[in-house]
Amino acid sequence: MQLVAHRLGFTDFFHTYFYPHIHQQQPDISRSELVEQMSLSEIEDYLKNSPKIEVMHNQDDIILEPGEIDFFPRVFGERAKIYPKGGHCGNIDYRDNVAHMIKVFAE
Repeated sequence: MQLVAHRLGFTDFFHTYFYPHIHQQQPDISRSELVEQMSLSEIEDYLKNSPKIEVMHNQDDIILEPGEIDFFPRVFGERAKIYPKGGHCGNIDYRDNVAHMIKVFAE
């Protein structure tokens, strides 16, 4: 199974496994409707007003569409830390980023 995980991209997973699974339970839902329902925009007001949630993200995350990174500073304000690089989940490769994460969790 681990070998498949390394070959399977996020979009492949969505179209091959996730959407078919949800579609079995909700036959009337389209792919675009599911994407919209799963979007953070659906809970934007909560995210904007919840001080217990912070974001650490990377400008070059491969799963974001162009411009999607702008959602985080717009919604989270100073609770959003956007690193210039690191890809998807690459923050842990940088000592300063990990120090920031530890500080957030310690508070």
